[in-house]
This record gives sequence, structure tokens and C-alpha cells, in this order.
Amino acid sequence: MRLYGLSLQSLWFDEVCSWHTSTQPTLAGVWSGDIAWNMYPPLYGFVLRAAIALFGGTEWALRLPSALAGIAAIPLIYLVAARIYGHAEGLLSAGFTAFSMFPLYFAQEARPYALLLCFVLLTVVSWTYIYESWADGRAAPRSLVFVCFGASVCTAYLHYFGLMFIALHGVATIALLAHNRFGLTRAVMFY
Repeated sequence: MRLYGLSLQSLWFDEVCSWHTSTQPTLAGVWSGDIAWNMYPPLYGFVLRAAIALFGGTEWALRLPSALAGIAAIPLIYLVAARIYGHAEGLLSAGFTAFSMFPLYFAQEARPYALLLCFVLLTVVSWTYIYESWADGRAAPRSLVFVCFGASVCTAYLHYFGLMFIALHGVATIALLAHNRFGLTRAVMFY
């Protein structure tokens, strides 16, 4: 459903702003153009620039990164819900994400929202494994720490709400590990 009809509608003003930012002649232009035109951090401009280089400048190509991120969000939300609540809740969450209007709408728009959702979910699912290790007094696997850190950085550079999410995520982690000296030390070093 996320790939169907990506090029049926013309770009609207905000999508044109995304296109304009990503087609600046230099990478520095993408960096500064995104701040001037979109008022967002620059990562999405770089993603669109890569999509245009690979697939051209059509509506389909501009919306493809969001569609792929929207598809990836479905199993990621299953993993988050299954890790926190259980298998049935994971399936229910994945079903709602697959068929709900807003995740579907934002997955077909050349804007950073679907990528933001995808990276937030990747941050949370990797964090659940890291938290489990820290709570048990074990060091978390470096690969998971790397994934969580990388997803957190991408979240912060996609949207300013992503930066706020990372800050709140750090506060919640410290609050959850306040009773665990080993885990708290690891969390403070991580954030």
C-alpha cells in the first residue's frame, strides 16, 4: 500500500521545498538550504539527494525513501511492542501501523516523517536489548550500542522533534536505571 500510487499526485508546496533543498549544487548548499527552506535538520535533504541521484527527480523517486521507511516501520513497531508487551500486542501494533491513515499518508510524502518514525523505532528496539543487559549488570553488545547510537543521531538530524525524543529517551533511561549503579554508569556514558 505504501508503494502504490507514489506518483499519482503532484508535489505539494512542502514537498517542493524538500526537492529544492536536495537539488542544491553542493552538499553545503543542501545543509544550509534545508535550514533556510524547511526549518529542519539536514539529513532528509541528503537522503533525497541520494534518491534523486539513483532514481531521478520524479515524484516517485522523491517519495520512495519515505515509502521504504514506512514499510520498515511495520516490523520495527512489531519488535518494539513484542519486546515491551508481548507477541499479540506486537501483531496488533504492526496491523494498526500497516493500515492506519497517518502512517500510510506520511509514507507517501516526500517529507522526513516516515524516516523519523523508522529511526525512532529502531532506537527504541535496540534500546530494549541494551537496557536488558544494563539492568542485569552486563555490558551491552557493542553492535547494539552502535545501532542505537546511529539511529539516535539519525533521529536527531531528521527533525527537531527527534532531538527532543532523544533527550527524553536519555532522561527515561536514567530514571529507569536510577537504582542500578552499573546500568546508570553505562547510560550516562552512552548519553
